[in-house]
Amino acid sequence: MAQPITIPDCAKKLLEFLYPTVDWSRVTFFSGLPWWVASGTTAITIPDPLSALGYRVYLGANTNFCDDATINTIVHESFHLQQFMGGDGGYGLGFVRWGFFNYFVCHFANGYDNNPFEQQAYAQEKAFRLCHTIKVCDCKSGKPEFNPAALDALAKCNSDLVIRKPTTPSCASSWWAFLLALIVVPILAILVFIAHLIDLLNCTYLQSQMRQCIEWAQQTREQCNEWADQGYQQCNQWADQGYQQCNQWADQGYSTCSQWADQGYNVCCDWWPCSWLCDAFVWITNIVCVLTIWITNMVCVLSVWIANVVCVVSVWIANVVCILWVTIIEMICVVWIVVIRTILFCWWR
Repeated sequence: MAQPITIPDCAKKLLEFLYPTVDWSRVTFFSGLPWWVASGTTAITIPDPLSALGYRVYLGANTNFCDDATINTIVHESFHLQQFMGGDGGYGLGFVRWGFFNYFVCHFANGYDNNPFEQQAYAQEKAFRLCHTIKVCDCKSGKPEFNPAALDALAKCNSDLVIRKPTTPSCASSWWAFLLALIVVPILAILVFIAHLIDLLNCTYLQSQMRQCIEWAQQTREQCNEWADQGYQQCNQWADQGYQQCNQWADQGYSTCSQWADQGYNVCCDWWPCSWLCDAFVWITNIVCVLTIWITNMVCVLSVWIANVVCVVSVWIANVVCILWVTIIEMICVVWIVVIRTILFCWWR
């Protein structure tokens, strides 16, 4: 029977380094395999059938983190995580998630060996094996300990190992595979959901999933607010720069008006009434010049102020949408787990 495990710190740091976009708080590692998995399977990564957020990585017997085979396995399986979470975040109910659905479309269209999901994961695993000359999990002391020099060596060997812009392969052009996946994935989701209900360990596991939903929502809302704070700061910085540019332009304009006026007074004739008319013309022209600069400066300042207001309101709206989206996902996640715990009679155990 599969059991949840905590992977050592060295393995965790390796995965966070290779796949920085994966939300690791939503991932649970297991030793062993689900009882319903076909024989011959050594490891598997799936959306958590009992969760709206989580993913499960079953390592099978590969739980000796001093063994290169185990490290290679988690690199391969965790590559699937960034595929499944890429784009839409990988949310859904059980197996009903877009990235996982695409996996089956590609599987039906191309078979396992030619499935781009697997081809990319095996290519990543192969590239990692070639560069993993310094062990990330150093076991000289008898237990796996983190060796930071290994991460530097990996980056120098092949910078493409770090997946900063994950993508989810798509085989939607194969319409028959797409239609087949539309039929198979929901059925599989229901069957696997029922299969997991048989596992009595899920009562304890679901408690941790409930906490995971709530903690994820709290952290993500904080990220929404941090993003908004950064947005407000950028709006204000942009506005300050705009005001400074308006004032600098106005100062230059006033200086130009004054210089032009001085030159005008100097070239005026010195006999009356010519001198008086010339001085009056220069004075009036200078007033018009200064007034024009002042009005233009006010328009400039007003434009910057309006743009700043629009910027701040846009950030506020985006923050509200972000928090609302997180709250909706949290509610779906919590309600889903409450329903499952009720079905399993977990409240009375």
